[in-house]
Amino acid sequence: MGATYFLPRLIGTARACELFFTGRVFDAAEAERLGIVNRVAARDSFEAAVAALAREVAARGLSRVW
Repeated sequence: MGATYFLPRLIGTARACELFFTGRVFDAAEAERLGIVNRVAARDSFEAAVAALAREVAARGLSRVW
């Protein structure tokens, strides 16, 4: 829910309409290219990628983000 609101703001109206109207299925690499996801990791390295991202976020702290 909310895809019709958020997706055009993420990828632009034309691309969002194309996806909505065609119902085309796309893979993770295309989702990353479109900016729908930040990064893609292979299934076998997913846990390591999540742990690395968590360590990076924890090392920086929220005070630097805001």
